[in-house]
Amino acid sequence: MPEPDPETEFDIALARAGVVVPPERRAAMMEGFRAWLDMRKLLNEPMPLATEPAFALTQPAGPRAFSSQAESLGDSENAIKQNFGGGSPRHDAAGRL
Repeated sequence: MPEPDPETEFDIALARAGVVVPPERRAAMMEGFRAWLDMRKLLNEPMPLATEPAFALTQPAGPRAFSSQAESLGDSENAIKQNFGGGSPRHDAAGRL
């Protein structure tokens, strides 16, 4: 199936989205649409293996991940304080540090 020309594709995209572009803005919007088409072609190309990321960083799922890590360390209170920025200071009954 042949690809529609950019003008037709632009009109189809506008109709699907229900967007009406005023005639005085059509040229600027069409310029942006053409730039998007060029970027889409570039991004659809396969990425060379040399430029793909070699690894990905992962974060623990949440507080439970930290608490289970802390319990495995044997000193859960200190490990949780290290993971969550030290915790809040201890106050006595009168509210003093």
